[in-house]
Amino acid sequence: MRNLNDKNCGSAYSRSDFFASLAVRYLQFPLGEIDYRQVGHDLVSLSGAQSVFLNLYVADKHCIETKAFASSLAEGAVPSCGPSFVGRSWPVDDAAGKIFTSSELIPVNAETGGGSDTMAHSLFSRFGEVGLWALGLFHDGRFLGNFFMVFDEGRQKPDRNGIGTFAEIVVHLLLRKERERQLQQNLTEKDLILRESHHRIKNNLSLISSLVALQGELLSPELAGLLYPIINRINAIVLIHEQLHEAGSDGKRVCFEAYVKRLVGELADSFRSDYSGIMLSLLRADHALFEDGTAIPLGIILTELVMNSFKHAFEGLSGGRIDVSFMCEDRTAQLIVQDDGRGMVSSEIPKPDRVGASLGLVLVESLTAQLQGHWEQSMGENGRGLKNIVAFPLP
Repeated sequence: MRNLNDKNCGSAYSRSDFFASLAVRYLQFPLGEIDYRQVGHDLVSLSGAQSVFLNLYVADKHCIETKAFASSLAEGAVPSCGPSFVGRSWPVDDAAGKIFTSSELIPVNAETGGGSDTMAHSLFSRFGEVGLWALGLFHDGRFLGNFFMVFDEGRQKPDRNGIGTFAEIVVHLLLRKERERQLQQNLTEKDLILRESHHRIKNNLSLISSLVALQGELLSPELAGLLYPIINRINAIVLIHEQLHEAGSDGKRVCFEAYVKRLVGELADSFRSDYSGIMLSLLRADHALFEDGTAIPLGIILTELVMNSFKHAFEGLSGGRIDVSFMCEDRTAQLIVQDDGRGMVSSEIPKPDRVGASLGLVLVESLTAQLQGHWEQSMGENGRGLKNIVAFPLP
């Protein structure tokens, strides 16, 4: 293995090249993670040490934990204690603290080895009178961990400058990963809060829907019929928050393909008893992810158009069908609701801006404008049925 302290190392692979390559390699570590073993091998290459131990300080336990062991020796010559130390914790007592809390290279010997349960003492007892050196890792006076380096017996004091620069790089790496882990934790907590908010909103809306339904049972059938559209509108919003709360969701976007399937199924169930001869079907549902600001208006539009067909398209007919399609093509989304009912002539097609227009039509027009889209109604084929197309640009 190349020793960067060797005089014959040459300029082709200078220390500046080495440290530059470290920066690039360490930036490629996954978010919040560090390849400690790689860091250990890099220190072996830089310092010419026989073996290196990388330890991190665990503040709440006042100990160090060995994260990595690296060696320049052949596999069969590696001391057995090396790999066995990885994962072990070592108390930082007063004697060992003199080594750990120093930012200078400190030689480890019988006097500085500390108590029998310290890592320094264990290393000294295993390696004996060889070159054991320790270097603490600090940031603004905060102890982060340390290196233990094992050199061949008789080796002069290691080069403090190169190892010191490497230690600074590792300190910045540790701090960066610490911040990344904290950021990940904050994002996780935020996602949990967001999901819980959707869950509570869903429960509150479900309660309101149940109260409205309960009130309807106390009214005459004619008056109760006025409440059912309210219940369907609420349930369309409930499904949005339910999906945002479900596992697999990011809590911010709705898989509209799955939402349309569930909403069409629930609408079919809600109208089945009163309109048994009418079949509601989903012909197509393309994949799309929408935030609730898009999904909720679109869900209410779908609910209104389906309710309008159930109530008005089949008067005087024994039955029929309503078909729903949701398509995404050329950066445009289209929601299509069409029936094969009795249809209307062009002059009869209701417009939301006309006096006496239903609340449902007003909602469709208003919510379509909110999506920056347009809504068209046209006659069906052979003069039968009504076709509604709501188109809007994809975000």
